[in-house]
Amino acid sequence: MEKFQAGEAVIAVMLGNSIGMGYNATGYEAIHTRYNDSRGFAVEHRLDGSIGYSAMLRDYLKSKNPASQLINLSGDGWDTNDHLGITLPSSSAPPHESSELIIKGLSPKPDVVFIPLQVNDANHLISVPVFEANTRRLVGSIRDAGIEPVIVKENDTAIKDYELYQARVSEIAREMKVEVIDTYTPTRGRPELRSDYAHVNDAGHQVIFDQYRSWLTPAPH
Repeated sequence: MEKFQAGEAVIAVMLGNSIGMGYNATGYEAIHTRYNDSRGFAVEHRLDGSIGYSAMLRDYLKSKNPASQLINLSGDGWDTNDHLGITLPSSSAPPHESSELIIKGLSPKPDVVFIPLQVNDANHLISVPVFEANTRRLVGSIRDAGIEPVIVKENDTAIKDYELYQARVSEIAREMKVEVIDTYTPTRGRPELRSDYAHVNDAGHQVIFDQYRSWLTPAPH
């Protein structure tokens, strides 16, 4: 936050899923066409933030300093296991290098890594304890690399028991003293922001971006 507000270049990483890629914002079909053959695409194909709230966040970072970057490591259908390089039968990703290793190999070193990863863990029936262990591992490894992790509570969905994952995020953040961006609360009970059971539409992407913007530029007290 401090670097952004001072107008310095900020290198941010998005560890997300299809929502982070921009599904179902206007123009998302281009993403689907481009990545249809491989959901484990290389990092250089994911540098621009693509569509939806990630694109808005990228543009907002660059509005302060054109040298800022958003490296979008979101993958279609990816969950916390996928980002750790653990491929299970429920995964839609092929075997690939873990996002932990990709982040540690980035140069220049990122300033912040956003972690919006609850939707597919709930959707793939990954247990809450495994989700918690994976999230704690991601937070810890990012922090150990000298990078700030920020957990993002993902938008509301119609997925069974989804609220249990959101409650666990709050516990993890409190215990590990991690910053949180909450996109769950402002979308809760607002199905008009979704295009299906989980993905947001253009209005939903705007609401999500607004929470990132508020985190980067808090209102004066």
